[in-house]
Amino acid sequence: MSWRIPTFLLCTLIVAGCSTQPVAPPPTDPHLDQIRADFSQCREQAYDMDASAREQQSAAQYQTAAGLFQHCVETFSDHHQVVAAEDMLVLQAMSVMDYLKAGNVESAREQLKLLRMAFPHHDLYLSDGSSFVDSMLLLLEFSSEESRRHQLLNTNRTLAMEFKRREYWLQH
Repeated sequence: MSWRIPTFLLCTLIVAGCSTQPVAPPPTDPHLDQIRADFSQCREQAYDMDASAREQQSAAQYQTAAGLFQHCVETFSDHHQVVAAEDMLVLQAMSVMDYLKAGNVESAREQLKLLRMAFPHHDLYLSDGSSFVDSMLLLLEFSSEESRRHQLLNTNRTLAMEFKRREYWLQH
């Protein structure tokens, strides 16, 4: 019995001594907060234009949305402490897609090239599991020399079949 009381008192004192004060969040840098806010505004503006382009089926609006996505990437790509790399990858991919939807194939190719340089071992996957990068390569950089290579790409089956059909009719 005599050991239980001192043990109990000792445990109580230890626990009481270990009670912690609420830890204050680390101080925030107003400059980083401003960058974060500016990035969010830039991204939202680009997504809003993309949604409008989709609704209106407007090539001009797709061109504008692509430019906005590109602007966000160019403006905030050096702010790694604030903007996640995944966000930059998605914005770069959106610029590729919107330039393609606008019919600006050269700009889409350039943005795809920049995406591959900035994120050499990264990819996004479409809803059917196919590779965004492989699909864009097939659409934007397809040439007769690469006709056999397209079978190795992780692309949508319908897209691959369409390129096979195209290749057949170009040869016959």
